[in-house]
Amino acid sequence: APLAEWDVTMKLEDDLVLPYPTEPFVKYDTISDNVIEMHLFPGITGALAAAMLQPPVQGCIILAFGTGNGPSDNKEFMAALKAANDSGVVLVDATQTHQGIVNLDEYATGNAFKDVGAVSAYDMTAEAALSKLAWLLGRGLAPVDVRDQFVIPVAGEMTLPEDDPFYRE
Repeated sequence: APLAEWDVTMKLEDDLVLPYPTEPFVKYDTISDNVIEMHLFPGITGALAAAMLQPPVQGCIILAFGTGNGPSDNKEFMAALKAANDSGVVLVDATQTHQGIVNLDEYATGNAFKDVGAVSAYDMTAEAALSKLAWLLGRGLAPVDVRDQFVIPVAGEMTLPEDDPFYRE
């Protein structure tokens, strides 16, 4: 459901508005500038992916098709993602669509991304996903901790499905 509907009048869904913070505001001054976006397209090669994921890259937002799908049958491409993950690059699967939710368990292709270590951006925009990943990496966290914390909503930037194994309250 949308947060608000606007035409002649405005209807705000109060139950979707985040509560006022009770904790003091904490400002983090450091973000990683070693985060990239990889926009998938038909015919993307493993060599291109491998070149994009070389150091000093620490994180990559994969802008995938639909619900987080990509060329999972392209062995070289998937090997490049796995090699990057294994070397400590955090992979986040986001959608190219303007509205949609990445579900890595819905189709075999999304599942393949999960198998090489990618985490879901769920319904985050590409900009929000990139900002969150840069912020988490800038805090100096280990890649495994970045992956774990990426799927925890911080400021209403993502909606987690109730039945997702990563869902946390």
